[in-house]
Amino acid sequence: MKKKISCLAGAIILVLAVGIFWAVNGRSTGEFPQTMRACEKVCKIRAGAGESYETVGLIAEAEVVTALELVAGENGQTWYRLDKESLPKDMEISADACYIRSDLLSLNE
Repeated sequence: MKKKISCLAGAIILVLAVGIFWAVNGRSTGEFPQTMRACEKVCKIRAGAGESYETVGLIAEAEVVTALELVAGENGQTWYRLDKESLPKDMEISADACYIRSDLLSLNE
């Protein structure tokens, strides 16, 4: 019983953390696809929602991509699943899906 309560509490905390993050950053979690801009000099694109997944490509600061959804990843981090068609054309990606850590992108306004 304690284990179920602890899992439920963890899930609630994760949902609240994501909600607070998006409220602070002025983003909505329900409006996808979203056009996003890379906000770091170099951003790794990964084959899954976590840093343990293979790096399948890189995008540079100010490059624009399309985020299809927000997903929970490893270690409580949030990730965007990207539209592979929005990535640079010279990037040859063999992964089924592409992800980027959510703090590496901002809305393209």
